[in-house]
Amino acid sequence: MTAVDNWLFVEAVLYRYRAGIPWRDLPERFDDWKNVHRRSSRWAKSGVWERVFQHLAADADNEYAMIDSTIVRPSVVIPLASPMEPWTTPPISTAPAPKKGRR
Repeated sequence: MTAVDNWLFVEAVLYRYRAGIPWRDLPERFDDWKNVHRRSSRWAKSGVWERVFQHLAADADNEYAMIDSTIVRPSVVIPLASPMEPWTTPPISTAPAPKKGRR
């Protein structure tokens, strides 16, 4: 194993979790998905992932650990009317419309 192999493997695992896809849907550029899954399982059983996360968590400068809307998917919550209360529509905003002009 070379450093490039390790880097590509970690990128494949991160890609899989960021995209929220099953292992079998990994793009071919990351090697065969079965190999990536097998190696990830071995790392989990031997404690490699835990050591990596502990090392990252111990770092006092966590500027790189940002969460944005491209990673977090919102869950859809539909408000339901109570049987005791009639359904009401939300009020229409009375804020002034933005001015059109040059940008």
